[in-house]
Amino acid sequence: MPSFAKNDDITNVKVTSVYDGDTFKVMLPCALPVVCDYISVRVRGVDAPEFRTKDDCEKKKAKQAKLFTREFLKKGTVTLRNCRKDKYFRLLCAVFVVDTETKQESSLATALLDANLAVPYEGQKKLKYNWCGDKPIQK
Repeated sequence: MPSFAKNDDITNVKVTSVYDGDTFKVMLPCALPVVCDYISVRVRGVDAPEFRTKDDCEKKKAKQAKLFTREFLKKGTVTLRNCRKDKYFRLLCAVFVVDTETKQESSLATALLDANLAVPYEGQKKLKYNWCGDKPIQK
């Protein structure tokens, strides 16, 4: 079973599905499928737009963020770092991908922020954002 110590990396992670821009499911490398299969992971440090909203613009951005995350995670080997459980019992992790072609490591959180598909978030009370336009702005 993988360790969830703060400084341990979890490598050889297989992504099974992407829920939205900042949440996806994985299979972790361990001998106990009941514990390590289809585990929800929340990306540490960002908040992406939500699907469950009445705001059509936010729904559109949520679709873009989901597609972006899906494609980003397909680029190479996924590593989870600094994981802990969040209040919904998901793994809250810094997510990195080593690109198969370039061999360069990239942060999913940084990529989402750079693409204006997320805002910085560290667990504080969520603010409302206007997701229309080039950059999300606080309402």
